[in-house]
Amino acid sequence: MIKKIVSLILSSIKGGTLFSDMYHIIKYKKFSFKDFIVKYKKFSFQKKILKTIKNLGMDYFYSENYLLKKTNYNDIDSFIENLNLKNNNFFPEDIFSLNDKKLINDAEKFCNHYFDLLGSGEVQVCYGMKVAGIEGYAYRPAKSKRGNREFLPDNYKLIDWSIDFKSGYRWNENIFYGDILSYDNDKKASDIKIPWELSRCQHLITLAESYKLTGNQKYSDEIKYQIIDWINNNRFGYGPNWVCAMDVGIRVSNWLVALEIIKHSEVLNDKVFLRMLSVSIHHHYDYLINNLEWNSNLTSNHYLSDIVGIFFISNYFPHFKNSSKNKTKFKDEIEKEIFKQTYEDGMDFEGSTNYHRLVLELFAYSLLIDLKEDNFSKDYKKRLFKMFQFSAKIIKTDGTIPQIGDNDSGIFLNLANRKLSDHSYLFDLAQKIFSKKDFDILTNDLRKNYSSFKNAGIHIYRSKDIYFLVNNGPNGQNGNGGHSHNDKLSFILDHKKKNLLIDPGTYLYTPFPDMRNLFRSTSSHNTVMVGNQEQNQFIKNYLFGMKENCSQMKSLFRITDDGFTYSGSHNGYKRIDKGLIHKRNIEYSKSKSSIKIVDSFEDSVLQKNLYLITKKNIFEEIKNNQIFLDGVKIKFRNLISIKKKDFPSSEAYGIKKNDSVQLCISFNKSLETFISLPK
Repeated sequence: MIKKIVSLILSSIKGGTLFSDMYHIIKYKKFSFKDFIVKYKKFSFQKKILKTIKNLGMDYFYSENYLLKKTNYNDIDSFIENLNLKNNNFFPEDIFSLNDKKLINDAEKFCNHYFDLLGSGEVQVCYGMKVAGIEGYAYRPAKSKRGNREFLPDNYKLIDWSIDFKSGYRWNENIFYGDILSYDNDKKASDIKIPWELSRCQHLITLAESYKLTGNQKYSDEIKYQIIDWINNNRFGYGPNWVCAMDVGIRVSNWLVALEIIKHSEVLNDKVFLRMLSVSIHHHYDYLINNLEWNSNLTSNHYLSDIVGIFFISNYFPHFKNSSKNKTKFKDEIEKEIFKQTYEDGMDFEGSTNYHRLVLELFAYSLLIDLKEDNFSKDYKKRLFKMFQFSAKIIKTDGTIPQIGDNDSGIFLNLANRKLSDHSYLFDLAQKIFSKKDFDILTNDLRKNYSSFKNAGIHIYRSKDIYFLVNNGPNGQNGNGGHSHNDKLSFILDHKKKNLLIDPGTYLYTPFPDMRNLFRSTSSHNTVMVGNQEQNQFIKNYLFGMKENCSQMKSLFRITDDGFTYSGSHNGYKRIDKGLIHKRNIEYSKSKSSIKIVDSFEDSVLQKNLYLITKKNIFEEIKNNQIFLDGVKIKFRNLISIKKKDFPSSEAYGIKKNDSVQLCISFNKSLETFISLPK
C-alpha cells in the first residue's frame, strides 16, 4: 500500500497536479478511499498502456484482436455487420432552425481546414503553418513535422491537431499523456486549450448538417477524412489531446452525433473506416472510465463531461462489453451531478453564467438521447427545467447574456450553429424536451421584468429601458472559486440596449497568469476595493481557485411601484478589520429615470475605491467630479477623487480589445453615487 501511495504522489508531481490535489485536501480536510481508488485507477491504466506497448507494440491497440476482446463477437466482420450505426435515432429531427447560408459558408471553411477558435481569427490549420502570435509572442513553425496520412486521399491536406495556432507553440504528439503538463510556466503564451478546442471536433456537426441539407457527399466525406486524420495523428494515450478527460468526452460525443446525422451517407458503408472508428471509440471509452476527473471534495463540468461521454458511447455502441451496465451506472451518475452542480434555483454552482450554458447542454442532451427510454427521474427533469428558467430570466433581448464569472466560450454540441454569444437557441432545445405547458412557462419567463435567485445571489431587473443585474453570490464550486470572479456586489447596467457599465470578461486562463488575475480581480468589476486588497485573496500559482474570504453574503431585492430596491453586504474584507463589511444599497426610480447607489463601511481609516468599467465609445468626460457617458450623468457625494485609465475587455475567450475605460472613485467611509439616465 505504501508503495502505491508513493507511486501516486510521484505521478501527481509528474503530471503537474500535486499542488491542486494537496490544496483541495487541505481546504476540505477530506480524502476518501474512493479518491485513492480513482487516482490509482488512472495510475494503473497508464502503466498498463506503457507495458502493453513495450511488450506488444502500439499496433496492438489498433488490431482486430484488441477490438474483439472489447466486444461479444468472435470475428470482425460480424461486429461490423451488427454495428447498426445507420439505425441510430437518438436525436429528434430539426431541433433548431438553421441559417442555411451561414451553415454552408461555415462548412466550406471547415472543408478547407479554416478555423476561428478562442480568439484565433480565421486561420488554416496545417503542419508548418505560420502564426500571428499573441501579446508579442510567436513560436517558429516545426517544418519537419508532416503527419500520418494513411487511408486518406492524396488531395487531403492534413490538420495539425497538436498546435496552438495562436502562439505557434506545438506539443509533441509522441509524448505520453501522463508526461504532458496542461500548464507550464516555461512555455510562455502557449495555450493548450487551442488544440483541445479544435480536437473537440464540434465543427463536424456543421459538416453533417450541411450534408443533410444538400446531400453533397463531400461534406460527409470530410467528416470521415478528419476523423481518420485525427486517429492517425493522435495515437492512443499520446500527445496533448489525451491529457484532459473532459475534452475526450466532448470529442467522442461530437463524433457520434455527427455520424448519426449523416447515417444515410456512403460513409457508413466503408468497413475500413468503421473498423478504425470502432477501435478509436473504444480507446475513448477505456480512457474515460479510467481517467475520471472526480474527487470527493469537488466535481465540476469536467467530471460531468467525462461521464456524459461514457453515457453517449454506451448508448451508441451497445456492442461493447459492459455498455449496458455502464449506461445505467453513468445515467445514475449524471443524475447525482445535476443536484451537486446546480443550486435549487437552477443556476450552475460554478459562479459563471457561461459555464451554466455548457453544463445545461450536457444535462439536456443526456436527457434528449434517452427520451425514448425515459430513464431519467422526474426530479432530474424538474431541476433541468429550473436551469432553463435561469437562462430565460437572465437573457437579454438580443439573445446574449451578461458575463458573470469565467467565460471560456465552451459548449457541448454545436447543433444550433449560432454565434457563441447567442443563447436564445436553448429555448428551441427546451421545446423538444418539455411539454407545451412547461414550455409556455419558459416563454413567460422570457417576458418577466424581474427575477431573484437567492441561492445564486443574482438579481435582475429588465424593462424596455434598462437591464440591471447585481451579483452577490457564493464563490462557486463549494467555495473553491475556480470559475468565479471577485465581483461581489458588482452590477451590470444597460440602458436602451446600450452597454453602460460592464463586466469586462475573462480573456485567457494559463498563457498569461497576470492577465488571468487582472480580469478576475475586484478592480475589474463595478464594485468597491479596499486599498489594493482583493475581496477573495488569490493563491499563488493557482489560477483556478481563490481563498474563500467572502463567506457571508446577504441580499434583499424588492420590486416597488416605481422600480426596485436592493440591499446587500459581504464580509470579504473583514480579515483586515472587523469594521470592513461592505454594504451596498441600490434604488432605481423609473419615474425619475435614476439609480442611487450607497456604498458604506464602518471603518473610515483605509481608503476605498469604487471601480466602474465602461466602453470608450460612450465615455465623454470627467468634469466637476462628475462622469458623463453618452447622455448619462454620474455624480458622487463624499468622494476624494476620480481617476481614469484605459482598460481591456473580452467578449469571448481569447479575444481582447482595448476598448474600455476603468474609472476609480476614491472615498473613505461612505460614497453616494447618482446615475441619471436620459428619458
